[in-house]
Amino acid sequence: MNIKELVKVMGCIITLYVICFLILPIIYTNFYPVSNEAYIIFFVVNSIFFIISMIFFTNKIKYYIIADIIYMLLITIYSGGSYGIGISGIELDGLHSTVQTSGDFLGATIAIVLVLVIQFVIKGLVTILKKEK
Repeated sequence: MNIKELVKVMGCIITLYVICFLILPIIYTNFYPVSNEAYIIFFVVNSIFFIISMIFFTNKIKYYIIADIIYMLLITIYSGGSYGIGISGIELDGLHSTVQTSGDFLGATIAIVLVLVIQFVIKGLVTILKKEK
Protein backbone atom coordinates (compact mmCIF):
# COMPACT_ATOMS: atom_id res chain seq x y z
CA MET A 1 0.00 0.00 0.00
CA ASN A 2 1.42 3.35 -1.06
CA ILE A 3 1.21 5.80 1.84
CA LYS A 4 1.59 8.85 -0.45
CA GLU A 5 -1.48 7.85 -2.46
CA LEU A 6 -3.47 7.18 0.72
CA VAL A 7 -2.52 10.59 2.16
CA LYS A 8 -3.59 12.30 -1.09
CA VAL A 9 -6.95 10.51 -1.08
CA MET A 10 -7.44 11.29 2.63
CA GLY A 11 -6.69 14.95 1.97
CA CYS A 12 -9.24 14.93 -0.83
CA ILE A 13 -11.88 13.31 1.39
CA ILE A 14 -11.29 15.77 4.23
CA THR A 15 -11.47 18.69 1.79
CA LEU A 16 -14.67 17.22 0.39
CA TYR A 17 -16.17 17.01 3.89
CA VAL A 18 -15.26 20.62 4.66
CA ILE A 19 -16.83 21.81 1.42
CA CYS A 20 -20.00 19.68 1.55
CA PHE A 21 -20.77 19.91 5.27
CA LEU A 22 -19.21 23.14 6.49
CA ILE A 23 -18.89 25.63 3.61
CA LEU A 24 -21.81 24.90 1.25
CA PRO A 25 -24.51 24.97 3.98
CA ILE A 26 -23.29 28.47 4.90
CA ILE A 27 -23.23 29.70 1.29
CA TYR A 28 -26.54 28.17 0.17
CA THR A 29 -28.64 28.60 3.30
CA ASN A 30 -31.90 28.41 1.36
CA PHE A 31 -31.09 24.84 0.19
CA TYR A 32 -29.92 23.40 3.50
CA PRO A 33 -30.45 21.34 5.59
CA VAL A 34 -32.76 19.36 3.29
CA SER A 35 -33.84 20.00 -0.28
CA ASN A 36 -33.57 18.38 -3.68
CA GLU A 37 -31.02 21.02 -4.64
CA ALA A 38 -28.83 20.09 -1.66
CA TYR A 39 -28.79 16.44 -2.76
CA ILE A 40 -27.86 17.44 -6.31
CA ILE A 41 -25.07 19.66 -4.96
CA PHE A 42 -23.84 16.74 -2.82
CA PHE A 43 -23.70 14.32 -5.76
CA VAL A 44 -22.15 16.81 -8.18
CA VAL A 45 -19.43 17.97 -5.77
CA ASN A 46 -18.62 14.37 -4.75
CA SER A 47 -18.48 13.27 -8.38
CA ILE A 48 -16.19 16.13 -9.39
CA PHE A 49 -13.84 15.44 -6.48
CA PHE A 50 -13.67 11.73 -7.24
CA ILE A 51 -13.13 12.27 -10.96
CA ILE A 52 -10.25 14.64 -10.25
CA SER A 53 -8.70 12.45 -7.56
CA MET A 54 -9.01 9.25 -9.61
CA ILE A 55 -7.42 10.88 -12.64
CA PHE A 56 -4.60 12.72 -10.87
CA PHE A 57 -3.93 10.61 -7.74
CA THR A 58 -5.06 7.00 -7.91
CA ASN A 59 -8.07 4.99 -9.02
CA LYS A 60 -7.43 2.09 -6.63
CA ILE A 61 -10.67 1.67 -4.73
CA LYS A 62 -8.94 0.29 -1.60
CA TYR A 63 -7.63 3.77 -0.78
CA TYR A 64 -11.10 5.26 -1.15
CA ILE A 65 -12.67 2.64 1.11
CA ILE A 66 -10.16 3.48 3.85
CA ALA A 67 -10.78 7.20 3.34
CA ASP A 68 -14.56 6.62 3.35
CA ILE A 69 -14.31 5.26 6.89
CA ILE A 70 -12.86 8.61 7.96
CA TYR A 71 -15.50 10.42 5.88
CA MET A 72 -18.25 8.48 7.66
CA LEU A 73 -16.77 9.27 11.07
CA LEU A 74 -16.61 12.98 10.19
CA ILE A 75 -20.22 12.95 8.97
CA THR A 76 -21.33 11.12 12.12
CA ILE A 77 -19.50 13.56 14.38
CA TYR A 78 -20.97 16.62 12.65
CA SER A 79 -23.36 16.79 9.76
CA GLY A 80 -25.39 19.78 10.97
CA GLY A 81 -28.51 18.11 9.62
CA SER A 82 -27.25 18.62 6.06
CA TYR A 83 -28.71 16.30 3.44
CA GLY A 84 -31.23 15.03 5.99
CA ILE A 85 -28.60 13.28 8.12
CA GLY A 86 -29.92 13.12 11.65
CA ILE A 87 -33.22 14.79 10.78
CA SER A 88 -36.38 12.96 11.76
CA GLY A 89 -40.07 13.66 11.47
CA ILE A 90 -39.95 15.32 8.07
CA GLU A 91 -43.48 16.17 7.00
CA LEU A 92 -44.52 17.01 3.47
CA ASP A 93 -44.62 20.70 4.29
CA GLY A 94 -41.10 20.51 5.78
CA LEU A 95 -42.11 22.48 8.86
CA HIS A 96 -42.10 19.73 11.46
CA SER A 97 -38.62 18.28 11.19
CA THR A 98 -36.17 18.13 14.07
CA VAL A 99 -32.49 17.25 14.24
CA GLN A 100 -31.80 14.21 16.42
CA THR A 101 -28.29 12.90 16.79
CA SER A 102 -29.58 9.34 17.13
CA GLY A 103 -30.13 9.28 13.37
CA ASP A 104 -26.64 10.47 12.48
CA PHE A 105 -25.07 7.02 12.16
CA LEU A 106 -27.81 5.68 9.90
CA GLY A 107 -27.79 8.81 7.77
CA ALA A 108 -24.00 8.74 7.51
CA THR A 109 -24.12 5.07 6.53
CA ILE A 110 -26.60 5.80 3.74
CA ALA A 111 -24.48 8.73 2.55
CA ILE A 112 -21.34 6.57 2.48
CA VAL A 113 -23.09 3.80 0.55
CA LEU A 114 -24.13 6.38 -2.05
CA VAL A 115 -20.58 7.75 -2.12
CA LEU A 116 -19.25 4.21 -2.70
CA VAL A 117 -21.62 3.78 -5.63
CA ILE A 118 -20.38 7.07 -7.09
CA GLN A 119 -16.77 5.94 -6.58
CA PHE A 120 -17.28 2.57 -8.29
CA VAL A 121 -19.02 4.18 -11.28
CA ILE A 122 -16.30 6.81 -11.65
CA LYS A 123 -13.57 4.19 -11.23
CA GLY A 124 -15.11 2.22 -14.08
CA LEU A 125 -15.33 5.30 -16.29
CA VAL A 126 -11.77 6.40 -15.51
CA THR A 127 -10.47 2.88 -16.19
CA ILE A 128 -12.25 2.79 -19.55
CA LEU A 129 -10.96 6.25 -20.49
CA LYS A 130 -7.38 5.37 -19.52
CA LYS A 131 -7.51 2.18 -21.62
CA GLU A 132 -8.66 4.13 -24.69
CA LYS A 133 -5.56 6.34 -24.61
